[in-house]
Amino acid sequence: MLPGLLRWHIVRGMGKLLLILLAVFAAFLVVSLVISALHFLFVVALVALVVVGALRLTGSVRRRRARW
Repeated sequence: MLPGLLRWHIVRGMGKLLLILLAVFAAFLVVSLVISALHFLFVVALVALVVVGALRLTGSVRRRRARW
């Protein structure tokens, strides 16, 4: 093999390696974003559940006091 061709193959191989690393990084980023979004939705649902529970509890207490 000629030195120029060998260098060309090395450069092409490094380019493929760079693309593979970029694809792995992009996949990791997407998975991380999905996990973050699910965690955010879980926290929002938990806060909403606490608020609804507190409102029902205070609402039922007010109804009982209104009857007296």
